[in-house]
Amino acid sequence: LLYGCQVDWDTNVVIGARRFRSNEAAVSFLIECMSAIPGARIVVKTHPLDAEKKEDTLRQIIGQGGTVVSDIHPHTLIEAADCVSVRNSTLGFEALCYRKPLILLENAKYKHPKLMLEAGNIAEGAASLSRVLTGSCDLPDEEALRKFILHAIDHYLVPVRYQYFFEPAKLDILSHFGQNQSYRALEQVLGELPPPVHADVDRLLRTIERCKVHRSRQD
Repeated sequence: LLYGCQVDWDTNVVIGARRFRSNEAAVSFLIECMSAIPGARIVVKTHPLDAEKKEDTLRQIIGQGGTVVSDIHPHTLIEAADCVSVRNSTLGFEALCYRKPLILLENAKYKHPKLMLEAGNIAEGAASLSRVLTGSCDLPDEEALRKFILHAIDHYLVPVRYQYFFEPAKLDILSHFGQNQSYRALEQVLGELPPPVHADVDRLLRTIERCKVHRSRQD
């Protein structure tokens, strides 16, 4: 299970988050949902612009049930995941574009019964994860996803050049990337997983190899 963190001042969180006002609360909830799923592991992806880094707190919450990573591209993580969960991040939309089962914890534009799994409480979240585990999850629905993507393109996307502008102080937030152990941690988590029953084994192996390549560059 991949969980994508959001900054607490994210407009999506401020407007749409009612149940989970922090990443720590959301991860704690997901850990409880996972407790009934044999062999389940969680990978928590931190947000690169979160000035209040809480990796240590997140690692304490996760314990031996997964890992926290920061400098791995989200699409690499989505590709490796069997299921993705967000509060209401646009990472959820990206996961849908990869046709990954999505557990949505808060309100979002893509909240629709044909696109995402429910987790209104721990039992419901565990049931959704069980559907993924057994291969009985048929979400996102292909036709509903196609219509939503076309709707997003027609009504929300503007064809202009986009670029990040970092203030000098914010560059310090990214300074830990060179010495961080994210790729090693993800490689270890994926290596400890039992062979998936319904998933593409080669997909996991490709991701592990990609982690080794990036790690060798850092080393």
